[in-house]
Amino acid sequence: MPTVRANEITINFDQQGTGEPLILIPYLAADYACYAFQVAEYAKHFTCISVDLRGAGETDKPEGTYTTELFADDVAAFMQALGIQHAHVAGLSLGAATGMWLAAKYPDKVNKQNIQHAELVIFEGCAHAPIYEKVDEFNQTTLEFLKRHAG
Repeated sequence: MPTVRANEITINFDQQGTGEPLILIPYLAADYACYAFQVAEYAKHFTCISVDLRGAGETDKPEGTYTTELFADDVAAFMQALGIQHAHVAGLSLGAATGMWLAAKYPDKVNKQNIQHAELVIFEGCAHAPIYEKVDEFNQTTLEFLKRHAG
């Protein structure tokens, strides 16, 4: 897997597909692979960049307090290091909170359509289970949203 140095840590990531960049931020204690069921489909339409947040996967695990604001700082620095001026951003749970911090603190980094036309899709069951139990439904709903708001 490729890595990049950003915000004083080495960040592990995976990149697949072509098109507008889509940053995929994982949930608590997960790594980039938590999007394995989604990336194959999303990559047909977007350049999917799945990251390992600080403290997870193969990304550095420095001592200290980790916050969603710090994760957002890491993602912003990661985007800068890769030369990505702005992107679609998607996340689940901790990843969603990190994405909100990113949009609030670095509004130019997040495609405006994601914020202005935000939609909430609620799946049955617990927060992460539908991703694995209803993969096709989850992928289709998410892709429809992203396509509606892509440039």
